[in-house]
Amino acid sequence: MAHKIDVKFYPGWTRKAITFSIDDGNKKMDKKFMDIVEPYGIKGTFNLCSDRHAKDDLDELRAFYH
Repeated sequence: MAHKIDVKFYPGWTRKAITFSIDDGNKKMDKKFMDIVEPYGIKGTFNLCSDRHAKDDLDELRAFYH
């Protein structure tokens, strides 16, 4: 007997997930992306280049990317 796989859930009935990983660190483009996905409750991971943001205020960056 073949097993049926429910493609809407992970094993244990956990909902499916999408992961976004953004690497450019362009705040203007990141803000546009956030404005699109945020109303849907979609989360993202933003990987920032330390040399590109070395002069920026760390508290401001944390608040922006929270």
